[in-house]
Amino acid sequence: LPSLSTSAVTAIRLSEDGSTMAVFQEFPSPERNILRVLEWDGDRYQAKGEPVMQTNAEVLQRQLALSDDGKTIAVGLSKCPNLGVLVHSWDEESSSWKQRVSPTLQGELCDGEFLPWSVALSHHGLTLAVSAYPDSDTVTVFEWIDDSWQIEGEPIPGDLPGSHSSIALSADGAHLVVG
Repeated sequence: LPSLSTSAVTAIRLSEDGSTMAVFQEFPSPERNILRVLEWDGDRYQAKGEPVMQTNAEVLQRQLALSDDGKTIAVGLSKCPNLGVLVHSWDEESSSWKQRVSPTLQGELCDGEFLPWSVALSHHGLTLAVSAYPDSDTVTVFEWIDDSWQIEGEPIPGDLPGSHSSIALSADGAHLVVG
């Protein structure tokens, strides 16, 4: 893994077969925090394309999701002014990560408060579940349809602040667990 001696890994995910790894690294200079993807070449993990993104936001384990096939990444950014969810997909033609249109989230307020997001992806990355708290405290499920994220069903409200801090989505995206 590149640059581990000068960074902290705050989130890491593996694809279903272990051949693809998404890693979020925080560096001493916050503007340099990097999300990169590595691919197993039979001997070691090598960079898969350029870093997906560079940000000053913090990302925790629950804020990073990698589809089982390793071709879609969702990251919840929870520090203003970078509040929201970004989704990137691997483009075979250009051998690079392309950002998809971001889903529209309800209750986004950017008053400097730290608002952790939890994200989960289905097997192929076509279903995305997002939870937010403490302000909106809802879980919203999105489907990737016609090159945009469409809300699937009604957002699920929480009963208590932080009650949706952990989520899991089945491989086919049909089942959601909220805790």
